[in-house]
Amino acid sequence: MKTFLNIRWLSVMLLLLCAIAFGAAPTQVAVADDEWRVGTYFFGVINTLPNTPGFIGDWRVNNTIVHVTAGTFINQARGAVAVGALVAVQGWPLADGSVDGTYIDVVAGVGDKVKLFGVVKTLPGSANLVGDWTVQVPVNQVVTIHVASTTTIDETKGKVVVGAFIKVEGTLKSDNSVDATLVSVVFIPQGVGKPVTFMGKIESLPSGGLIGEWNVSGIKVNVSAATTVDESRATAQVGAFVQVKGVLQTNGSVNATEIIVRAAPPPPPTNKYIKFYGVVQTLPGSGTVGTWIVSGRQVNVTLQTQIVNGPARVGSIVEVKGYLQTNGSITAAQIVIRGTSGNSNAPFGQSGAMGGK
Repeated sequence: MKTFLNIRWLSVMLLLLCAIAFGAAPTQVAVADDEWRVGTYFFGVINTLPNTPGFIGDWRVNNTIVHVTAGTFINQARGAVAVGALVAVQGWPLADGSVDGTYIDVVAGVGDKVKLFGVVKTLPGSANLVGDWTVQVPVNQVVTIHVASTTTIDETKGKVVVGAFIKVEGTLKSDNSVDATLVSVVFIPQGVGKPVTFMGKIESLPSGGLIGEWNVSGIKVNVSAATTVDESRATAQVGAFVQVKGVLQTNGSVNATEIIVRAAPPPPPTNKYIKFYGVVQTLPGSGTVGTWIVSGRQVNVTLQTQIVNGPARVGSIVEVKGYLQTNGSITAAQIVIRGTSGNSNAPFGQSGAMGGK
């Protein structure tokens, strides 16, 4: 099967950067709150696969362990599952750095045609540009591009330079590199003063406070006293997921006007990840945030907890995923409403339902 690479945030970044380049109205990345509160989403190359029917077991994707179960949805419409295939993974991050996979989409198989957009990070020293290029694509993913003497290089809209935004068409290889057949310069960023919006994970913060230089998914973000930092959902800390609004600078950094902290980092490894099934016995007096009792267990529901198929009611049968606290309660990352028992005292989920991933 031949396909073209179509990752949702690649297209978002293309629209964003095109708006910057051509003076269009600033592109706003529309994101529903619940979509970004919990879970993780990334793409990479399949390094290893289990030799089992349905590929159930542990996969390694970009050297991250992904736990695949019978409940994991695997979309092979655009390519087959195989070592070397490029996949998008959605799931739940665990304390040990692995991921409980909920959805895996094969974006492109080895040998498939791909199209990607990104910023040139390095170029070979050859006069004709033949050799290996590196291109950064969202979010903070660097891809090696093999350019040969037969590769067409279109410089109609600008010369190939480090920092140029380009389109690459070619063939995906098993190491996630691309044999390029066509490289086109889309534009040379002239982005001083242009508004931008992007999502990312805080990788570093300035010492002694929030004012200074942040690193958000590889992008330098300059935070001043005039920057609004919204910590109503979670605290700004390394590992937290944020939305950044600001102004693009000539060096590629962003002067932030507003930062919204959308999700806290996963709990530390001391909090064991668990999931169990049970019946809702009590709920908070109003809303969903607060203490739930599920089959005798205290479940702490926060603004970051994702509730699926809600609303929950007393008597609802639920699947709870979260982290065990030192007091024996569970801080929920996700609660899925599976049905109703009609009996809030039913023992469903108490016997043998507790356990790890």
